[in-house]
Amino acid sequence: MRVLAFVVVLCMALCVQVVAAPLNKVVAVVNGDMISAYDLDRAVAPALLRAGLDAKADPEAVATLRRNVLESMINDLIVTQEAQRLSITVSDSEIDAELQQLRNQSKLSEADFAKQLAAQKMSLAEYREQIRKGLLTRQLLGHMVARKVVISKEEIEAYYNEHSDMFGAGRTVRFALLIYPPESEPKKWADKLRSGKLDFEETVKKVSVGPMKEQGGDLGFIPWNDLAPDVKSQIGNLKQGEVTELFLLNGMPAQIKLLDSNTDGSTSSLEEVSGQIENILRQPKMQERLVEYMEQLRKRAVIDIRL
Repeated sequence: MRVLAFVVVLCMALCVQVVAAPLNKVVAVVNGDMISAYDLDRAVAPALLRAGLDAKADPEAVATLRRNVLESMINDLIVTQEAQRLSITVSDSEIDAELQQLRNQSKLSEADFAKQLAAQKMSLAEYREQIRKGLLTRQLLGHMVARKVVISKEEIEAYYNEHSDMFGAGRTVRFALLIYPPESEPKKWADKLRSGKLDFEETVKKVSVGPMKEQGGDLGFIPWNDLAPDVKSQIGNLKQGEVTELFLLNGMPAQIKLLDSNTDGSTSSLEEVSGQIENILRQPKMQERLVEYMEQLRKRAVIDIRL
């Protein structure tokens, strides 16, 4: 799961007991860039709170969490280094636009949105940094991977014929969103959720760092055309009550449960929705290429872990 874990939330103001280490100690070196014990402890602090772990009561679990967080930080640093090499940047205006879209989708006022962040032990500045890293990953993906993914007209037409009910005019969907913190080992949760061994809404309340956590991740009804392509690609093949496989949403591991879907009865033509279908078909292929690309970056990187 380390390939999937791109974003680690940084927290500077939480007073949490962690396994102490000398502040000047280097715990990892990635292509010459260092990660200090101090940086790791700042990242581990909110993860410990979310996991409800006590350093004295369960040192083995804390040690495992620290290693998972460090792996996430290493992947994050590799992505940043590669973006710098390719002169890929994310502007404040891009972050503002993404933040506004997230607020709109969660249907929360600015004040309520801030309360949601506070409940997740996260400041707005930290959340903006999380968004920046997700956008950076997305741009890197588009630059290095998207050009290698080709969708044919035949694939688009076949998808339309098989899923024509998806393209009803005025379609709205209601779904619950679960966004995993990288240190939570998302694969373990994801498999149990898809098999029905765990309740999706209760897992959201316990694990998620996404919006509407206390409501089980339920985002209410959202117009189909307002959804991001990667969300459409995940919801497209779901039946009501089904849960997606693990996928990346803005660089973070996520799952969706489809709760309901409505249309006004009419159907859009193939020409009208061909662009939507192309994006739906493109996303899973890009996810596969991204995993391959990240594996290649890690193999090329010089990584010295000293934890």
